[in-house]
Amino acid sequence: MSIVKAVKRNSEVESSTHKGLTEKDAKRKFEMHGPNTLASRKKNSVLKILLDQFSDFMVLILLASTAISAFMGEVTESVTIIAIVVINAILGFIQEYRTEQTLEALKNLAAPAAKVIRDGKMSVIPAENIVPGDLIVLEAGDRVPADSLLIESNNLQVDESLLTGESVAVDKGTEHSRKKSLSVSDKKDAVYMGTIVTRGRAKASVYSTGMNTEMGKIADMIQNIEDDATPLQKRLDFLGKFIAYSCIIICAVVSVTGILRGESLFTMLLAGISLAVAAVPEGLPAIVTIALALGVQRMLKRNALIRKLPAVETLGCASVICSDKTGTLTENRMTVRKLYAGESMVELSGSGYSTDGIFTIKGKQVDPQKISALKQALEICGLCNNAIISRTSYKTNGAFGRIKALFSKPERIEINGDPTEGALLIAAAKGGMTEDALGKAYFRIDELPFDSDRKCMSVVCSNHKGEVFAFTKGAPDIIINKCSRVLTSVGIKEITPVIRKSLMDINDSMAGEALRVLAVAFKKMDSRDYKQDDIEKDLVFAGLAGMIDPPRKEAVEAV
Repeated sequence: MSIVKAVKRNSEVESSTHKGLTEKDAKRKFEMHGPNTLASRKKNSVLKILLDQFSDFMVLILLASTAISAFMGEVTESVTIIAIVVINAILGFIQEYRTEQTLEALKNLAAPAAKVIRDGKMSVIPAENIVPGDLIVLEAGDRVPADSLLIESNNLQVDESLLTGESVAVDKGTEHSRKKSLSVSDKKDAVYMGTIVTRGRAKASVYSTGMNTEMGKIADMIQNIEDDATPLQKRLDFLGKFIAYSCIIICAVVSVTGILRGESLFTMLLAGISLAVAAVPEGLPAIVTIALALGVQRMLKRNALIRKLPAVETLGCASVICSDKTGTLTENRMTVRKLYAGESMVELSGSGYSTDGIFTIKGKQVDPQKISALKQALEICGLCNNAIISRTSYKTNGAFGRIKALFSKPERIEINGDPTEGALLIAAAKGGMTEDALGKAYFRIDELPFDSDRKCMSVVCSNHKGEVFAFTKGAPDIIINKCSRVLTSVGIKEITPVIRKSLMDINDSMAGEALRVLAVAFKKMDSRDYKQDDIEKDLVFAGLAGMIDPPRKEAVEAV
């Protein structure tokens, strides 16, 4: 069934683009479809985790040896063996219980709340109460609560890296495709559970919830993966069976030999059993568990959780690792690395959303405030931007908080909005053009939002002198063709065919370094009385910004 048909079926007559479902219909659908949550793996009870420590074949052999030793009156040996088994079980139990508790705390994939329209009124409800047919309202920063079809859309962009692995936000709209079997990344009229709205506003009709969503399908595939024995478990199981069969053979051979020599049957059975018990390596399970536990602790220091102890050895046997790139090997935080402005290629240090960084030209540090062309390019990066820098300060109340502050960064920086715009905003802040500084210098009058046809975005701002400027950013080939002049180190010049080609060559060179390149431009408006069609004409080229999703510092060492 297509998405559009599913929406029509779910909405029926009961949901419209204005009123949404009634509370009565929503309750009925909730009873029919259940909560909008992802089914999780059944949590192992404390008792099951404990009992699993005694399920290994070698441990079973040791328990059998304990019983036989006790029966034969070897109390000291039986107590020793049972102590080894208990210590082994405690070590394994503690490690696996801690990991289970940690994993339980990490379950936070779905949106905790959602804006929904019911009975014509918008309200905020828990995301788990969303049902098919509901009308939801999405704004920048929202996490999509369920798979939905867009009904209204205004300049909407969504970060789908959770599903597709692509860190670049995707443009969304209400135009429905007639093609069948489109992939998630190709469905421009639908938004999916767990993805994040980076720009714009929309209204959408829910067509799938819970385990029927794309996120749910992934969760179902993960849950249906059967656990296979690790190489170590297979070898220990083989060793345990080999010892068991060897003990039986030893017992039989010793008993038969003694009986043939005239010894009593009971005496020979006891002798055979004693030899068999002596052949069992009592300390092996404990030694293996301790070695694996040490490996788990080393992995934990690298922020890797190991749920089952034997998995440590499995990782040691791996020869090829297949990993997702975005957010795993990379930071999933776009970062401006190079800026071309005033005929110079400027390199920026720092990564992620830290506003600390220096600007260098040919290895020499420069002050962007003293280079007019570079300062202008950074101003455009900060002004022609809808992202917001969010700073969360750590609490330093009490002695413990003050001590923690000495060894931690005073605040955590996050970006609300499009990751690409966030990268430009951070680059501007590194050069001293912070949001506060730009907000005091300029006031936004108008905006031409980005769209896939124009491939650019423009804002119109006024400064404290009353001067009006247009600032534009977008695809380099589009912006360069809209420019008639270029800002150089000595002022503004006319763009010649040679200069235009040179700028495109620089763009190609930056793109060849795996950088995502955007061009920035500006122009001074004659007055506030302007036509929107004239905003993006006769621009002055200011520069090129090259950004990349940088690899994590620990990625090389981890791989």
